[in-house]
Amino acid sequence: QPPFVPELQSETDKAYFDDFSNPNDMELYRDVYNKRKELDSLVDNQAASGDAVDPAAFIGFTYRHNRQNRNF
Repeated sequence: QPPFVPELQSETDKAYFDDFSNPNDMELYRDVYNKRKELDSLVDNQAASGDAVDPAAFIGFTYRHNRQNRNF
């Protein structure tokens, strides 16, 4: 059994979803949008200064988790 089972009024009940066309609901996401703008600005500044990481540096890179080497 899942930890939360919503009680729906019908198959099309959308009560548990935010209304993204409602300005009051969108106000709840202000911090998320501000953080996104901050990160976008950081990426733009890195790219302009030449500090951006070249994605080509990771071609062929793979990662395999090894539980034996965990130190925590």
